[in-house]
Amino acid sequence: MTIQNDLKKQIYECECQQCKAIVWLMEQCGAHFVFSRLHPGRLCEIAVVAAAGEVGLPKEHVVAERRKYAEHLQATLSGPTSDSDEPVHIEWAISNSNHNPDASERIHLGRAYATFSDGRYRILTECEDA
Repeated sequence: MTIQNDLKKQIYECECQQCKAIVWLMEQCGAHFVFSRLHPGRLCEIAVVAAAGEVGLPKEHVVAERRKYAEHLQATLSGPTSDSDEPVHIEWAISNSNHNPDASERIHLGRAYATFSDGRYRILTECEDA
């Protein structure tokens, strides 16, 4: 497979848990993501939550992990949404994924879905090798 986007190529070639989580969401669950070094907030936040697995990521850790992962990707988090001090992307994914037909600006998680319980965000799946 030839990958034209350099960020997507970097993610596919990386062995860290967050990159592997994004590849798995796309390959096994049918998720769709935008790969942009200028606006990576959504991708980064979904990656860090997905990498946490069923245990989930505590709410108070999401923003720091998003920022750390963006640095790993050499991507820029800027602006009030991409670099928010709140976990806005995963919150949006909970109510505005492809599973909600009335959602606007959907986050397409394929057969995966975002949840929040017990102070932790999770991306749960009905995908292979979950």
